Amino acid sequence: MKGISFKIIDNKIIIKSKGRMCETAEELISSALFIEILKNAIDNLLERKSVLLDVFGEEKPNKKNIKLLRKTFEFLCKMPGHLVPKVVNGSEMFFNNTHLFNDFVEYLYNFWRGFDRFVICDSADEILVKRPYRTFNDTIERLNHLVRATYRDLQENITEKHPSIYRQVIAGAEVATIALSKDSFSPREPYNKLNKVLVIRQVLLYPPLVLNPPMNKRTGRFEKIDLNPLQNIDVNENEWLCYPAKVGPLLILIYFHETFFELGFSLCNLFELA
Repeated sequence: MKGISFKIIDNKIIIKSKGRMCETAEELISSALFIEILKNAIDNLLERKSVLLDVFGEEKPNKKNIKLLRKTFEFLCKMPGHLVPKVVNGSEMFFNNTHLFNDFVEYLYNFWRGFDRFVICDSADEILVKRPYRTFNDTIERLNHLVRATYRDLQENITEKHPSIYRQVIAGAEVATIALSKDSFSPREPYNKLNKVLVIRQVLLYPPLVLNPPMNKRTGRFEKIDLNPLQNIDVNENEWLCYPAKVGPLLILIYFHETFFELGFSLCNLFELA
């Protein structure tokens, strides 16, 4: 997908979008993020020596059969499972035990949902900011529906049965923001390092929201220094966001690193967005 990038940091996934998100199950399954999640999920199963790896038959997961599995998923979204081996050569091994294959898909879905998921919509020329609800609806809501629909299509085509009870959960992003690049500080050094950092304009949350921020245990003590800390660091604008907080009569620009996105986005529960 053009204009889409992602980063996996510990237990969170950060997706940055400058254009449209995936719109079909085929686009989703062929995306770089899906392939990365699939590989990580299989690596996790290998560490645990899980019985779910038996979906690969007597072979161990490798680059070739993981690619075959992804291709099988593409067709499995469109047709019943018993027809897929007639189209995808070699995929019959995945259907030797449909109950196990169904459990594997369930595990993959839960593995994805186990991450804290953030989406940053980069608004060029303030286009997305003018209609934030439409932006969120066309990107985040669509992604949420697409991931959930793809998961259900896979399971229903494997089992060739429809569930009696549907449980609606957040399957896409849990937190999303529309942000734009604007000169938030004066051109004076060293503050001009912050000028290219994206500034948050709107935030979308799906409550109840439970995030697991990284531990931040400090040791030692704070000491006064003679230099501005900004003079000693390089700011990568792709790793930071700015939350402009309205605190009484004051405007406070709060910059937070992607490592602490969980804490940074929670600011919207404390301070009004200026």
